[in-house]
Amino acid sequence: MIKCVAFVNPIWYMKLYVPYLRWMGLDFTGFPMFISHRARIDGLDYGLISIGDKAVISSDVVIVTHDFSVNAAMRLKDGIENQSYKIVGRVEIGANAFVGAGSILLPGTRIGESAIIGAGSVVRGEVPPRSIAIGNPAKVIADVDEWLNQAKVLAKIEVVVN
Repeated sequence: MIKCVAFVNPIWYMKLYVPYLRWMGLDFTGFPMFISHRARIDGLDYGLISIGDKAVISSDVVIVTHDFSVNAAMRLKDGIENQSYKIVGRVEIGANAFVGAGSILLPGTRIGESAIIGAGSVVRGEVPPRSIAIGNPAKVIADVDEWLNQAKVLAKIEVVVN
């Protein structure tokens, strides 16, 4: 129901959705700028997810705190059918971070403050603050400040700060 409000008024949607996610156990440090109604939070334990102030989570992002694929490997190794093996890890999204559309954040991911994750990236591990990571697996390709200065020169754009 809350996600339906996103089509009517995105501001109301965020005002309803963030408290709902808090109630589910997500840890917010401040208030995110935007969480798409098409983002999917697939948490075994929502308390393992932290989202920073002014963070943006774009459309079709998947946040996963667990990995049960280890079950298949353990069945091959031990021949045990009824065991439940899993990898569980935190996912932390820093303040002012941007997660591009279609990205997947795996257990054990920490995205630093003001970092940018390119669309379609698969992230596991640490992305340093103020860096840009892209790809599968995601790799840091640039520093945000260097990239922004280069983009301004190449595109002759003007960055407007309100």
